[in-house]
Amino acid sequence: MYTIDPLNGDLVLDRGDYVDPKLTITDAAGASLNVAGATFRLTVKASLDDSLASAIFQISTPSGFDVSQAASGIVVPLITEALTEALAGDYYYDVEMVLSGKRRTIVEPALFRVRKDIGDVGVAPPVPVTGYLVLKALYMEDTATGQFYKRVITNGQEIWTGPSASYPF
Repeated sequence: MYTIDPLNGDLVLDRGDYVDPKLTITDAAGASLNVAGATFRLTVKASLDDSLASAIFQISTPSGFDVSQAASGIVVPLITEALTEALAGDYYYDVEMVLSGKRRTIVEPALFRVRKDIGDVGVAPPVPVTGYLVLKALYMEDTATGQFYKRVITNGQEIWTGPSASYPF
C-alpha cells in the first residue's frame, strides 16, 4: 500500500511493494495538458544534495513510465518491487518532464519513505515443531540439600548420576 500526500507530494510505501502512482499534469488553468511525446524521469536520492551519479535509483521513459494516457495529461511512474526491496527509511524524490525541449519539474522534491513490513526481505525461519521437547539430559535439584542429579537414558536404560554442587556436570 502507498500514499501520496496531496499537499506536499510525500510518497510513503512499504518495502518491496509495486507502486504506480497516477500523475495528472495540468496547465495553469487546471485543465489536463496533452503531454504526448514528452519524456519523464523519476529520481530517488538519500539526500537532496547528493549528485545524480549517487542516486538510489532512477526510472525514465519509455520503460519506467506508463505514458499510454499522456494525451490526457496522465502518466504513471512504474516503481517495481525490485527498486525498493532493499530500501528502508527516508529518501527524497522528484519527477521531471521534458516537453518541446523544455525541462519542467512536475513533482517538486518530496519525501520518499520506505517502511519495513512483515514480509520484508529474507528467509522466514522454519516452522517449529510443536508438542515435542527433546532432552538429552535432565538436571534436577534436591530441594533439601541443594545438590544436583542428572538423569539420562542410554540404550533404553535410565541412568542417574550425582550428586553435584553445580550443573551441568
